[in-house]
Amino acid sequence: MAPHVVGIIQARMGSKRLPGKVLMPIRGVPALELELSRIRPSETLDAICIATSDLNVDGPIRAFARSAGIECVSGPEDDVLSRFALAARFMSADVVVRLTADCPFHDWRVVDQVVKAFSEGGAVYASNALRRTFPVGLDCEVMATEALLLADAEAKDPVAREHVTPFLYRQGSCGVVHVQLPVNLSSLRWTLDTAEDLRAIRGIANALRGDDWAGASWTDILATVLSDPSLANVNAAVSDRNLT
Repeated sequence: MAPHVVGIIQARMGSKRLPGKVLMPIRGVPALELELSRIRPSETLDAICIATSDLNVDGPIRAFARSAGIECVSGPEDDVLSRFALAARFMSADVVVRLTADCPFHDWRVVDQVVKAFSEGGAVYASNALRRTFPVGLDCEVMATEALLLADAEAKDPVAREHVTPFLYRQGSCGVVHVQLPVNLSSLRWTLDTAEDLRAIRGIANALRGDDWAGASWTDILATVLSDPSLANVNAAVSDRNLT
């Protein structure tokens, strides 16, 4: 029997840098709705679930999930690892695909690429973000649920609890599959953490042509950005190192 592969999207409203970012409109579409629409065509995901916090502030995310027909699991705000374990159990997942709700340009093709690399690599964890070559905002991590639940039971480091996967890829016994591009595009930033990021993403979305702009492949988005370097310059000075 084929493993049950579940995409789990972590989402919360309480971002300190850009509160409410995951439901902010991008060309009239909430960021989380845009991301979902771009992930749903996946050929490897059997189901999708949103993992949010159990705080009242995240009520709008639960309401969004209901309206979108997506399962939603609530758990501790800061212990995101526990949240993922709850969601994995709830969804009866054999394999978990970790995604975040601040990546509105994520692409099902990238998800499928990482899932297939995981399946073929014989490891318990695969990622396209540890040795980054993809644009920031296409991050995807795939792990065996058994390994995720072990991490939930044994990880004590607050960083591992918050960021979900460090316990997995720091273990010497855990084989890691790295998914990389032949060229390094990691200087491009398509994630939603700051006001500059929001302006950049909205600018790129507005530049996409056609009625099916929301379904444009990530390579089509790349071509749009490369054709107009000003689109990437909006948030070029933002980096994970200077976000606090």
